[in-house]
Amino acid sequence: MDIPHDKSDRNQIEGRLRELAGIVDNFDDAIISATLDGIIVSWNEAAERIYGYSAQEAVGRSASMLIPPGRENEMLEILQRIRRGEWTKNMGTTRSRKDGTLIDVLVTAFPINHFMGQDRCALVIARDITLRKRLEEKLLEIGADERRRLGHDLHDGLGQFLLGIGLKAKMLEEALTKENSVEAWRAKEVVGLVNTAIAQTRNLAHGLDPVHVEANGLVAALRNLAGQTRELFHVECAFDCEREHLDVNAQTGIAFYRITQEAIQNAIRHGQARQINVELVVDGMRLCLKISDNGKGFSSGSRSHSGMGLQIMQFRANSIRSHLAIKSQPNTGTRIECTVPAGLWSVKS
Repeated sequence: MDIPHDKSDRNQIEGRLRELAGIVDNFDDAIISATLDGIIVSWNEAAERIYGYSAQEAVGRSASMLIPPGRENEMLEILQRIRRGEWTKNMGTTRSRKDGTLIDVLVTAFPINHFMGQDRCALVIARDITLRKRLEEKLLEIGADERRRLGHDLHDGLGQFLLGIGLKAKMLEEALTKENSVEAWRAKEVVGLVNTAIAQTRNLAHGLDPVHVEANGLVAALRNLAGQTRELFHVECAFDCEREHLDVNAQTGIAFYRITQEAIQNAIRHGQARQINVELVVDGMRLCLKISDNGKGFSSGSRSHSGMGLQIMQFRANSIRSHLAIKSQPNTGTRIECTVPAGLWSVKS
């Protein structure tokens, strides 16, 4: 933008800039501009309130001061996208305040030209969603408790009741067989149906109650889930992990398990996939869950990309402060990656 020589034009532009600055300062969201190298250029009042740094403390410093350990690559990726002229929209992540406490934020970043004396810079808008996240986590906890109760009721209540019926039906079958009754085959058929009902009840109980994730470990739980998928849906579902035992905290383990469940269901129901691969990969200090399929895929602007299943996966990833990436194109399948930093998992000895 060229500087106008006419004094009235300059006054008009300066007035508009002051008006814009006033609007920015009255925003509830932190609005920060930075150079393409990440050096902070401007810092509004909401940024002071959210992050705890005054404008004098923040301007001129690297925005990396807001990045907690384990998330350094996020800033580099955002700046790379800015340089390519791309946006980062509503990315849920974690940032560090001046006092060291971590807060949950929703970040949007995009390139802007001729702002605050910079030819080209990054404009970052961050919304503090810490309270919302705490409420979401509480709702997840309540939901998990309710599913656990239902799982126990199915397993210990209905499951045991069906088991008793199965035993009595088996005794009837044996008695009729001894008497050479022509009705023995009907009793045998009843025994088979009851056993099928028992197996389905146990599968439902396991699906509702993720306690087996905590008891047997995430690796064993995902391997079992892959096996159930092969049996129930008759599709190829492979699981791979180089480690036999990973010490994953309960919340992370359950979130990974539920994300995998949702991804498998989406791949089969919507993608009509015949091959699904699930991997747990240890990458340095990070643990990454990777799920890929050979289904129909979808474009980024399609209804499938904003469907309830993907929103649920994003919600669960956000609940453990992990990064979820979804890549898909029509006729090329879908790839989902969810990564958690150190502190939420470790390798068992």
